[in-house]
Amino acid sequence: MSVRASLVAVKSDGSTKEVAITSPRLVVGRDSECQIRIPVADVSRRHCELLIGGDRVALRDLGSSNGSFVNGERVSESQLSAGDVVGVGPCLFVVRLDGSPEDIDGQALWAQHQDQDAPAASASEASDEFGNLQPLDLDGSSEMDFDFNLDDDEDDEQPAL
Repeated sequence: MSVRASLVAVKSDGSTKEVAITSPRLVVGRDSECQIRIPVADVSRRHCELLIGGDRVALRDLGSSNGSFVNGERVSESQLSAGDVVGVGPCLFVVRLDGSPEDIDGQALWAQHQDQDAPAASASEASDEFGNLQPLDLDGSSEMDFDFNLDDDEDDEQPAL
C-alpha cells in the first residue's frame, strides 16, 4: 500500500494551497522542467527531490547552493513525516501524509517561522535581486509564477529510498 502524500504551501497571510504528489519522484527547483517550479535566485535549477516508495517519503537535496531544510535543519537527505516543515529557498511547505495533519494553522506556522532565524520565507514571498521580499502568487496570476507541473510520467518506477 502506498502513502498519499502532498505538500501544503503556506502563505504569509496564513492561507494554504495543497499540491498532491502523484508520481514517485517530484523535482523542485527553478528549471522549467521541475514539477514544482520556484523561479527565484535563491532556488537552484534542480534544488531537491521528493521520493515516494511504499509507505515512505524522503527529501533529497540535489546539491543546491542554499540548501534544503526540514524543520529548520539543513539536510542532504531526510525521511519525512506528517507535519514536517520543508524550506526550499523562500518557500515554506508542510508535508501531509494520508491526510495528516488534517488541519494546518498557517498563521501560527508563519508567526513561528517569523520568530526563528529560518532559512525560508513563506511560499507566498520571494526575494527580488535586491533582497526585498516580493509576493508569489500560488494561483499563477502574478509575474512571479509558482508552477506545479505534476503531469510528468517520466518516472513510473518506484525509486529506491
